[in-house]
Amino acid sequence: MTSPAPSGHPLQGRGVKLDSLQNGLITGVIWTVIAIVADYFLIVKLLQPADGYYKLDIYIYYALTFLLPVGFAMFWPRAEK
Repeated sequence: MTSPAPSGHPLQGRGVKLDSLQNGLITGVIWTVIAIVADYFLIVKLLQPADGYYKLDIYIYYALTFLLPVGFAMFWPRAEK
């Protein structure tokens, strides 16, 4: 486990904030869209795989890309405000 950034540290307060389900959903959608667009242009169009690209493992990858931030936002304990 890493220690938090010391007070006044340039990275303090940065990062992904998943303190609500809405933030988790937004993060999941954005990450999934980035993954789909990048995969399409960088793998499908550029490399043109002979046997295709979109198979079950890729759909599982997209589902996990969406569900991990949502699950994190739902189940990770939040600090009391």
